[in-house]
Amino acid sequence: MTKTALIADDDSTVRGMLGRLLSQCDWNVIEAPDGCAALERLHGHHIDLVLLDQKMPQLSGLEVLQVRSEEHTSELQSQST
Repeated sequence: MTKTALIADDDSTVRGMLGRLLSQCDWNVIEAPDGCAALERLHGHHIDLVLLDQKMPQLSGLEVLQVRSEEHTSELQSQST
């Protein structure tokens, strides 16, 4: 079974390099040029690995993690009620 990785980095060279390395190891790679795009892609796909650049336009890697964590917490709370 092929696993899917999301690479979020505003540097296309970095995304390309990491994507090629993972692809050579049979990973399906999805790319995002910024934090907002990373969140959109997280909603639309099953992702096994997320690689986030810390400094990106709009949302940093840390901010993406915070938003995603809040979404999961909200999701869990609505399921328990």
